[in-house]
Amino acid sequence: MTSKRLNAATSGFFQQSLQDLIRSVRAHRRDEAEFLAKKFAQVQQECQSTDSNEKAIAVLKLLYFHLQGYNVSCEAFHIIEVMSRQEWWMKRTGYLVASVALSPFTDVLLLTINSLKKDLSNVQSLNASLALSFLSCIVNEEMGRECVSDVSQLLSSPRPYIRKKAIFVVFRILLVYPEATHSVLPRLKERLEDSDTCVLSAAVTVFAELAKRNPKLVVPFIPRLYQILQHSSNNWMSIKILKAFTFLCQVESRLSKKLLPLIQNMLKNTKAKSLLFECCRTVACGMLDQREAVELCSEKLSLFLSEKDPNLKYLSLFLMKKLESSFPVVIYRHRDIIFDCLDDPDDAIRRRALDLVRRLISKSNFKEIARILMRKVREESQWLDSRGFRDLLIRTLLDAGSYSFNDEEGFPNLSSASDFHWYLCSILHGLVKLYIDDKFSMAHIMKIAGQFVDIVVRVESCRKVAVNIALEWLWLSRGNKLVVDTSTGMLQVMDIPSASLMNRGRKNGTTTSTLLAEPLLFAACWILGEYSNYVEQPMLAWKGLLSEHLFASHSSGYRLAIFASWKLFLQCWKRFHQEGGEESLESIREGFLFLQRALCGMKTSPEPSVQERAHLFYSLLTCLWEYKDEVIVLDDVAVKELINVFEKPLKPVDPTAQSKYQPFEWDKKWNESILEDEERNEMFAVYHRAIQEEEEEEERRGLPSDNNHISSFPETSQEKTGQKVSSKSRLHSKDDPFYITTKKKKKSKSRKEKSKVEADDDPFEDSLVFASPSNDETVQVFMGLEKPPLETWKEKNPYEKDVVQEETMESKRGLEYVDISSLQQQIEPLEEDVPKAASSRPHKKKHAKKHKSRPKGEKKAEKDIQPNNNEESLIQW
Repeated sequence: MTSKRLNAATSGFFQQSLQDLIRSVRAHRRDEAEFLAKKFAQVQQECQSTDSNEKAIAVLKLLYFHLQGYNVSCEAFHIIEVMSRQEWWMKRTGYLVASVALSPFTDVLLLTINSLKKDLSNVQSLNASLALSFLSCIVNEEMGRECVSDVSQLLSSPRPYIRKKAIFVVFRILLVYPEATHSVLPRLKERLEDSDTCVLSAAVTVFAELAKRNPKLVVPFIPRLYQILQHSSNNWMSIKILKAFTFLCQVESRLSKKLLPLIQNMLKNTKAKSLLFECCRTVACGMLDQREAVELCSEKLSLFLSEKDPNLKYLSLFLMKKLESSFPVVIYRHRDIIFDCLDDPDDAIRRRALDLVRRLISKSNFKEIARILMRKVREESQWLDSRGFRDLLIRTLLDAGSYSFNDEEGFPNLSSASDFHWYLCSILHGLVKLYIDDKFSMAHIMKIAGQFVDIVVRVESCRKVAVNIALEWLWLSRGNKLVVDTSTGMLQVMDIPSASLMNRGRKNGTTTSTLLAEPLLFAACWILGEYSNYVEQPMLAWKGLLSEHLFASHSSGYRLAIFASWKLFLQCWKRFHQEGGEESLESIREGFLFLQRALCGMKTSPEPSVQERAHLFYSLLTCLWEYKDEVIVLDDVAVKELINVFEKPLKPVDPTAQSKYQPFEWDKKWNESILEDEERNEMFAVYHRAIQEEEEEEERRGLPSDNNHISSFPETSQEKTGQKVSSKSRLHSKDDPFYITTKKKKKSKSRKEKSKVEADDDPFEDSLVFASPSNDETVQVFMGLEKPPLETWKEKNPYEKDVVQEETMESKRGLEYVDISSLQQQIEPLEEDVPKAASSRPHKKKHAKKHKSRPKGEKKAEKDIQPNNNEESLIQW
């Protein structure tokens, strides 16, 4: 016993302290990881020591290893053991390490509940303070349920710092154990009357957090919070109360009117920017129904935008965005300051300002804002291309002029014809010219081309302007521009100076043959072809479409150009046919010769689609027209038909049109009818009514019924009803893929009964196969059947039916729905009928006995007899 005590004393004496451990780790820089692993294993052994001092020091060293990334939760039991010691320094060490190294999901935390309750109810305030600090970091539902009563008792502690800690711990317990809300809130309300400023500030903070999560819980405490805000001189406490009122205004509509005088007073007299901003935030988020407060708030926010602090600028733009949703006119007054923020060096401020500008766009101010944004796009600044801000400017311009902007119907920012002309010429055409000088994203190019086509298709009044723009795009792609001749008023092609083109080529890394992207050229070709009646100079358009270097090499874009040229030629011929004139005749003559040369050269194109269209239209051109000193049409009717093909204009289609149709219920089974029960019953009723009317009409005329062609015996009412039921079941089984079922083999019947049953088996089959002896062979020819020799069949013995059955079997193969089981029943007794017909009546019993005595193998072989080679197998069919 004395040796063990001596070893424990010596081990504790030679134990390394935390400071020594840190010094030794710093001394081993080269092998620090290996040294730490070795020391961690040594500390784990020290945690198992029976000496409390040694264990407490080892637990303290675990905190250092936790900061180094080691998982010390495996020593959670030893940490909790140190927490439960009575020595204060050991208890403090255990609580400190546990609050840092453990988590609310640690299993052994349940062992700390009794120790926590003992420390919370301890007379010494230091132990209670340690327990409260631990619970503020780690608490779960079980711990909160057991400790909430002890913590709530500490809310009335005589020591202010204990009350302050208890308030925050109560809030943490309510987060994990909300059932204690109603029992704790009355005690928290008492702390709103506390004389200590720190305790009062803590209570206000807790109520602000509760209002953020559940505002209805804090509504009863609004009067007291209002009194505190009215008489408070602490700015931070006022900010917390205003944060609470921001959420409370959303559930209590009368609060905004009550707060209006107080908020106005604070906005006018407060010099602290933090409190002033919080007042503006309260107005923007909870008092939008008070216009006076909104106008005063917008003025204060505009002053913040002129400050040098970037954080204050960003937050002001954020609040202006909230005010704009209800009062866009109030924010539009400060547009100059907002547009100045587009030039701010901070990229976040520029993006926030552009987002606010996008929301301010309307029909009345779109032109003004678009001019400002276009000027910003053309400007060269050091931050314009940073993080794609130029692309954001272009996207804002294109979105504002697009169809269904902000989910509104039509073009909300473009109404009159002049607006669409301005948008096509100034915005879309201006961006294309800017693309030649300084290229931007291909996504914007595709959007420009799509909008150009969309507007032209929807707005008829701007098609003439669009055709001129499309023609200019074709020549811009070659490095030329179109200029109006003042003397004639016609467009002329002029070369762009080569120096500027070389500068553009160096800047963009391209050649002059591909100055425009192909999506723009595709749109231009389609517009010129579809609306060729607006082309005033066809030869200029043909040269722009079919001359070389329009598209990149081996491009399939020439197929659109060929098609557009062909439609333009047809339009010129139509114009000449209707109006006449020497000018129209000259344009047709020039176009005919030019198209012949161009299409002949494109017939050898490496692109298959271009080559195919060149061959097609060259053949049409040479087959329908001929040139002998003038263009002569060879087939006037064919030309008119070709013109009529492109005469009808295309109409726009709503992109959401497909979604307006009621979708099919694909969850149904594949063999289930898509008709509802009522619809199906109604269809059957109409069908049976038609059959009944047809039968009544035949009876009135005195004609025999179709169902009586086989049997000469009169049908009873029961047989008629049986036919209707069978026809109804057959019609119902038409939609059922499993209608071919295996029926049980019926007992053999007499010949007379069989002759009656055959008439009732299938009314559809019999009516088609055994047709009436009339001259109407339409049904038989349509179904691929041959007329059966009924005359020879009637003269034969009724027992000798083998020939007739073979004919009916072949005829039944042409039917759409065949009951194979019924056909098998007719096939099986064929071989038995021959000996039966030949034998006499007295020998039937002997024959039956012989038939019964046959072995099973022979019966099976007879059933498996295959048909002749001349016939197809019904089963395989």
